Amino acid sequence: MLTSISFLKSNYDFEKTIQMIDTSDADYIHVDVADGLFVNSKTIFNKKMLEVLKASKKPKDVHLMTLHLKNYIDAFSFIQPEYITFHIEATAEPEKIIEYIKSKKIKVGVAIDPFTDIKKLEPFMSHIDLILVMSVIPGYGGQKFISQTPQRIKKIYELKKENKISVKINVDGGINAETIQNLNPEYLDMIVGGSFVCENANFNDQIAKLKNTKRNV
Repeated sequence: MLTSISFLKSNYDFEKTIQMIDTSDADYIHVDVADGLFVNSKTIFNKKMLEVLKASKKPKDVHLMTLHLKNYIDAFSFIQPEYITFHIEATAEPEKIIEYIKSKKIKVGVAIDPFTDIKKLEPFMSHIDLILVMSVIPGYGGQKFISQTPQRIKKIYELKKENKISVKINVDGGINAETIQNLNPEYLDMIVGGSFVCENANFNDQIAKLKNTKRNV
C-alpha cells in the first residue's frame, strides 16, 4: 500500500518538512490546499513554497479543499503533480472539473466527505483515477478518525469491483498506527499520513508503522 505524507501539521518548518518527506520512504507528498471558504481553515502558499514543491523528487498528490477550482488547478499545475483531487461537494459541475484536470495532463482524483452519500461518486468512477475517502471533516490536521470510514471504503471497493473499474482508493484523516488497524488493505491502494509522521523525529519509523501494522480486519 502506498503512503502519501501531508505536511499540514509538522514539528518542522515547511522546507525542512518537505526535505524530510522527500528523503523518506514515502511514496508521495500530499499537498493540502484549503481556501477558507469550502473549509474554515486556509493554507498559504507563496511562490518559493511552490518552487520547493516542484523541485522535490517525490511525486505530488494535490488535495484541493476549495471552491473556485479552476483557479487552484491552474496554480497547482505549476508543481507538476501526478494527481489533483477535488471535492465532489465543491462543484455543481464535476464533469467539467474532471475534464479540466485531464486537459492539464494530470490524473484526476475525487474526494468525498465523511457524511456525503457514496452514490454521488458512481457516475464518475469510471472517468477518474483516484477516490479520496475522507475519514475526518476536511480542513484541519490532527483530527480523530471517524469510525464509519472502513464501511464506506468497503462499499466503494465493492462498487469498483462490481463495475470492473480500475480507480484507486485512498483514505485521508486521523491515520495512525492504531486507526489503521481497522482498515482492510485489500480495499485500499494508498493512505495519507500527516501529523502521525511529521510530528516525529524519524519519519521512516512512522511510515514503517503504517505500512507494517497488523490489522484487526
